[in-house]
Amino acid sequence: MTQEEFINEYIKLASYETNYASGMSVKKHNKNLKELDLLCEKNENDFELAKTIYSELLENENPKVLLYASVDCLKLHIYTRKAKKTLKKISKMKDIGILSLEADTCLKIYKGKYPGKSFN
Repeated sequence: MTQEEFINEYIKLASYETNYASGMSVKKHNKNLKELDLLCEKNENDFELAKTIYSELLENENPKVLLYASVDCLKLHIYTRKAKKTLKKISKMKDIGILSLEADTCLKIYKGKYPGKSFN
């Protein structure tokens, strides 16, 4: 998978609109999150490629892409300062619904405020 294909696939998976009232939508959302995890794992052994890919993803305008890319950066220990700032910014957005809560929860997990929970 080329770098461009990776980024396009990542954005497609992260941008999926979930209708939480629909069980099928939630299943698709969960499947997409698993696929995003697999994409992240592919970059664990190529630090330079991961830095290139995630630097571009962190510039995306979609809050969902930013949320998931920030979490992956924290998992991969790259761009941690920018990832934390991005999560904090998303957590303060009022017009994105549950995503702001997800970002806040991710920050708390990263900071160790939920014992037994981590990104790794």
